[in-house]
Amino acid sequence: MNAPDKISWNEILAKTFEKAAEKINRMSVAKWEFSPQIPVRPENYDAVCCYFHVKDLSMPMSFAMIFRRSDAAAISKSLLGYGFFVSQKMSRSEELLMEELSNIILNCLISEIANFLKIKIIPSGPRTAQAPRDTAIEIISSLSEQSSRMVCVVSSAGFSCGGDKVFCEIHSCFDREIAEKLSIE
Repeated sequence: MNAPDKISWNEILAKTFEKAAEKINRMSVAKWEFSPQIPVRPENYDAVCCYFHVKDLSMPMSFAMIFRRSDAAAISKSLLGYGFFVSQKMSRSEELLMEELSNIILNCLISEIANFLKIKIIPSGPRTAQAPRDTAIEIISSLSEQSSRMVCVVSSAGFSCGGDKVFCEIHSCFDREIAEKLSIE
């Protein structure tokens, strides 16, 4: 059976969240369930942005997740069993927790893309920024401005973890050729 030439972005996201939930649930004290394709909310809020990029010049890509800073306590409670106190500035422990969660989800996304394209993708290590959402988006945009041939897509997901509802945005930027194969316009 031949592999399809194209796949829809929604199919990739569905597989990504299914695999991410499976991985997160193996290590979490609470059950996680994802609800992909929630409309992106344009309002500004205090955010945590975890991001990384692929430096391969033949197929540059960058990925980022943006969470509400106020959701950090619910996320830590469902992963670790206790909630971090949400202070004005994140501690390094909180940053590491958010990086790990983002790393799991974004690596599932990258894995789905790599499997479909039958290529190897090696991202940089994750980085974290705590900033207003608009500033976080500027950081993400600067990663993709390196090439005029980049196409960016913003997806969002909600998930319940231990009874709490959490919202995140996923920003993905690809070379135009890859975006076409992934049915991203």
